[in-house]
Amino acid sequence: MTASPPAPVAPSATSWVARLAVPLAATLDPLRLLPGLEGRLTGAWIWVKGGPLTDSQQALYATVPWHNRFSSAAEGWLFESDQALPWGKLPEGPWRPLAELLVPLAPPSSFPGELRNRALLEIQRSDLATPAALLMLPAADWYEYAHSAPALRLERLSFVLNEAQGQVLVCGEPLPPLPGRRYYFHGPAAIPCGHAPFPALQPSTLASWLRLAEGETALFDEDGTYARISADLWRPASRSAIRANCAPLKR
Repeated sequence: MTASPPAPVAPSATSWVARLAVPLAATLDPLRLLPGLEGRLTGAWIWVKGGPLTDSQQALYATVPWHNRFSSAAEGWLFESDQALPWGKLPEGPWRPLAELLVPLAPPSSFPGELRNRALLEIQRSDLATPAALLMLPAADWYEYAHSAPALRLERLSFVLNEAQGQVLVCGEPLPPLPGRRYYFHGPAAIPCGHAPFPALQPSTLASWLRLAEGETALFDEDGTYARISADLWRPASRSAIRANCAPLKR
């Protein structure tokens, strides 16, 4: 006869775990820099764990609209308040210091200056077929294309110039038949084609996690960094606008 596994041991009062929905991530700001706190992103949830809190730290903890609050026991078992049976188990790692996990308050849009942020998401190879919605190419190639492209095709496109890198990001359909780097939209995030974000957050959750303003786009690279592009940086792809912006960069 096989012996039953031992029952989970009741938790101590000093080790705690809590979770809240990703759209409420900003409410964790008061806890970001507290020592000893770790976090983990799983789907639509941010998990936070830590040890004993001082009175002032407990006051900050109490301001967060947690969805669940637990104390933890051996082997990762989680207990809600006054419950004898475990709620479940602690999500497996990796866990990160909370200050690293949380995206700070958003800096200004950064694509023209190429100041890149890190979202602590992984951009992984994917077999998912995703039609391209954006094209990154040299500004000189875009200038030459616009010189001879039919106006009907240009009027369906918009672009933003990264003058420091001599690159242009073009958005619209159909995209120019030119070599370059292609991206698809996952909500407000532009992901390189052939890749996907991990964890696989819903578009609305991703927007909240990145703290994007209305109309902003997060342009991701394969290393997980991204640049923020605000809506007011986009220009209609008229010949006059392309000449004014890209002629100085023409080879």
